[in-house]
Amino acid sequence: MTVSQRGTPVIAASATGSLNFSVTGTWPTGSTQTAKDLLVAVVCGYGNTTCTMNAPPAGWSQVQSATATTAGQDMPAIYVRVAAGGDAAPVFTATMTGTDTDC
Repeated sequence: MTVSQRGTPVIAASATGSLNFSVTGTWPTGSTQTAKDLLVAVVCGYGNTTCTMNAPPAGWSQVQSATATTAGQDMPAIYVRVAAGGDAAPVFTATMTGTDTDC
């Protein structure tokens, strides 16, 4: 079995004081998601008061998540999906509170 990275890490930041963020995954140019590939996404959010990852995109399952409840605490979440083939890049969202929020 071969394991390889097919996506490019994406860094997105919400505006200071914004309480939500959304980040869209990307696939490398020319790559295809073959049926039965295991797709894995790791998303991390940060809010200076709280951070909660929202429901996963359609077809994705959240296999690990926690709510950050301490200032300055990052909140990672891990998502998986078995590819149908030619899958669209997913969009992940989170809700954060406080005066300084990023992802």
